Amino acid sequence: MPADRVSYENYNKTLHINSMTEVDDGEYHCAVENTQGTARHSYSVMVEAAPYWIKKPENGVYGIGETVRLGCEVEGKPKPKITWKINGEPIGKLDPDQRRIVKDGALILRDVITEDTAVWQCEAANKHGYIIANAYINILKLPPQILTQNNKEYAVVQDQTVFMDCKAFGAPQPQVQWENEDGEPVLQDVRYFIYTNGTLRIRKAGKNDSGLYNCSANNDLGSTAITAVLNVKNATRIIEPPKNTKVRNNTKANFECRAIFDASLDETAIHWKKGGVEIHEEGDNDKYFIEKEKLTINYANFKDQGTYTCVANTTLDSVEAHADLVVIERPDPPYDLKLYDHEDRSVRLAWTAGKEHKSPIHEFIIEFEEDVFDKGHWQKLETVDGSLDSVELKLSPFVNYQFRVIAINGVGKSDASKPSERFQTPPAAPDKNPAEIIGKGNDSHNLLITWKQLRGIDWNAPNLRYKVMWREKGKEDPWNETTIDTPPLLIENTPIFTEYEIQIQAINDEGMGPQPVSQVGYSGEDFPTAHPDNVTVKTINSTVVSVTWQRVPKDKIRGHLLGYKITYWKVQSRLHRRKRHTHQHEVRIPHDVTHAIITNLDPYSEYMLKVKVYNGKGDGPPSPAVTVLTPEGAPGKPASLKIEHLSDTSLILKWTQPHNPNGIIIGYELQYQKVSDPESIFESINIPNPVGLNWTVANLSPTSKYKFYLTAMTNGGLGRPIVIEGSTIPEKVVPTLNNVTYSTGDNYIHLKWITHELEQNIEFQIHYKSNKSEDIHKVKVNTTEMSLKLQNLDPGSSYNIKFKALNRTDEVTFWEDDVQVGGVVPSEMFESIATQGWFIGLISAIVLLILVLLIICFIKRNKGGKYSVKDKEDAHVDSEARPMKDETFGEYRSLESDHEEKPFTSSQPSLNGDIKPLGSDDSLADYGGSVDVQFNEDGSFIGQYSGAREKDVTGGNDSSGGTSPVNAVRALE
Repeated sequence: MPADRVSYENYNKTLHINSMTEVDDGEYHCAVENTQGTARHSYSVMVEAAPYWIKKPENGVYGIGETVRLGCEVEGKPKPKITWKINGEPIGKLDPDQRRIVKDGALILRDVITEDTAVWQCEAANKHGYIIANAYINILKLPPQILTQNNKEYAVVQDQTVFMDCKAFGAPQPQVQWENEDGEPVLQDVRYFIYTNGTLRIRKAGKNDSGLYNCSANNDLGSTAITAVLNVKNATRIIEPPKNTKVRNNTKANFECRAIFDASLDETAIHWKKGGVEIHEEGDNDKYFIEKEKLTINYANFKDQGTYTCVANTTLDSVEAHADLVVIERPDPPYDLKLYDHEDRSVRLAWTAGKEHKSPIHEFIIEFEEDVFDKGHWQKLETVDGSLDSVELKLSPFVNYQFRVIAINGVGKSDASKPSERFQTPPAAPDKNPAEIIGKGNDSHNLLITWKQLRGIDWNAPNLRYKVMWREKGKEDPWNETTIDTPPLLIENTPIFTEYEIQIQAINDEGMGPQPVSQVGYSGEDFPTAHPDNVTVKTINSTVVSVTWQRVPKDKIRGHLLGYKITYWKVQSRLHRRKRHTHQHEVRIPHDVTHAIITNLDPYSEYMLKVKVYNGKGDGPPSPAVTVLTPEGAPGKPASLKIEHLSDTSLILKWTQPHNPNGIIIGYELQYQKVSDPESIFESINIPNPVGLNWTVANLSPTSKYKFYLTAMTNGGLGRPIVIEGSTIPEKVVPTLNNVTYSTGDNYIHLKWITHELEQNIEFQIHYKSNKSEDIHKVKVNTTEMSLKLQNLDPGSSYNIKFKALNRTDEVTFWEDDVQVGGVVPSEMFESIATQGWFIGLISAIVLLILVLLIICFIKRNKGGKYSVKDKEDAHVDSEARPMKDETFGEYRSLESDHEEKPFTSSQPSLNGDIKPLGSDDSLADYGGSVDVQFNEDGSFIGQYSGAREKDVTGGNDSSGGTSPVNAVRALE
């Protein structure tokens, strides 16, 4: 009972309940207790209620003939009595009407008529009161109306259920029917169903269900209809679902999901979820990266494990595909290592495996470390199956062991476990003897014995030593023996290459190792003392021979037989008979083989050949030299071949002999065929031992091209051919054109020439190409045309022009020049001139020169014509006595002498003393023999001297005229 309706009064002796309801009906108990006991009392409470509504009758509009049901549901206690009234009159007082039925408090009125329009009242009463509800029933006659929008479009995807509305109203209630666009009733298909409210349902809609549907509503007063449009789209399909993925901890995981959507749908998307929650990229977190159909999870860890869902959705449907992400890692190291069952040479090691991290452990590696021979170095002892948690370990004596375990799963090895406690095994005699025993001399009269020492773990006890025993094999002499700590052992004064038996036994403080097994060794080798006999050579062909020999006796080899060496060299060609020193070739034949094949010899040549045996020490003496004569072979191709045109049907072939005749040339074979007709007969001519290396081929087709094959011949056969093409086409005359000239315009070049009167009507070609393009343009012309105008050319461009005549096979150029077309493209002019450094420099130089000339004119105008005495004196001074610095001249030079008009030579002055300096050729001697000459204050001569000077200025030295800006520029060039 809610606490807000309950209160206690009079020290909990009174219970007060507010707002009693029917649910408060029942038994109530009051209990009182003290130290003496408990007393109880019960109260029965019955809650009654006046009538109240559960469902009232509702107003309605109905058509004639319909059935009306008015519900009236009430509750109360005691149970209320329900009575019905029409316009205030109880039904019981009205005339009976079979159309009216009262059932379970509800009034049902069948086949209503207009007179049934009234206020219908439901009254409920009990002893506590009554309630009444009115419902106005209006019976009308109305033609049908359809309230659903006409031409409404419905869109679904395949296999979905679609509902198409057709809400109709009328009085009486209209009958609703649906038809397809062909006018057929839709209910012929069991997938179709029409609800009472006119809605059409289609289950598992398919593409064939798309189209127009007509809904009609009919009653006695008329009919009406609407059209509905159904579009059935292709269902969204995931064609490549994401795959279950395993990744290593803190690495990248990728899921891909490809889906196909209906092409007519605009709003399509692929989303990703994890555990039902959609995944979103976060700006400050790069955990997730979504790109089209791909989801990337960066730094995937164990928390990222789970099921990921690809959701492909549209406005009409949604499909999903799932994949699991498993994060794997190397296993955790095993722990809790314990040792059990301690024995002298075994112990049981047990451990507890660490976490597998979603990748099963498939094996364990047991490692050990000992602290005497290799302290701190962990070595592999055993590998066991990953399902085990203990193993019995086989141990060696005299080792202080400790163990550790490493787990391996599909990702890799775990870290090693913490080491176990140490376990010391007791000492024992050696279990094994040393291996890899080798007995071999490093000199002709000694024996060096070496072996691989036992590992520290194989010592089995302290103070390990080796007992070495040896004797000649096959003799029953007593064993020679000695005991040493480490190898090797050198035995001196042994016979040359003698076989020995060798034994080595391990010994420690606990005893001797097992009985050793004898090994074979040999004392030192020496050079062989004999050569192979009966060396025989047989010719196989012109470049290959077979060599056989008799093996050298074993006692003469004096060492391990490694094989035989064949040395051969070419003495001379049998064709030229000129002996020469050539490089010697060597062929090694391993082991005890007494035959060999020598290849790549020169045909028709003389060789010398020797054979010797060799051992580990070196080579023995060679056999006597054997002469080898190779027969003739096929010659090489002729060194050269050329063709001369004899007539329209004849050609002369000239050639030179092969560089490698490989025998005596006895003739040549010539074959030829038309190039233009591969199906033509292949002609062949045998040319026996010609005196001259040439041949005339006659009866050829005029104006035809042929391919010739010339092959040399010896008794060894035909060689390789030399190939050349030739033609009976007569050479065209290359015309001689006199005085080729040209003129240009903004977009053309006009070429002109004069033809020799004996070379009229000869065709040739003019090729021209712009420097801005790789395209070559060709024009055919005749010498009699005398000119050609090349038009539509690029203004301002340079063209390479060639006159070409076609010879038999080649084009011959007989005139060529580069011609600049007139006109300038403004954009190119700006690029090619205004932006060039030389152009800017030239303009700057001209401006500077004009400025200097203006200064000179200004100074001359403000000063008289004065003469620099210093310049005149320096003119007669020897060049070796002249100051070498410009500063010296500057001290004595007046402004007038620096800038007065002086003639320039066409080149710069030489540095030798014979060339006079720029300026006047005058000296003081020209104006009198006395040095007592009057000067002005600035050091120049008085009046008359100046006048005399001015007379010579007009002439100048090596100049055709007075100095001008133009002449000045030329002098500087």
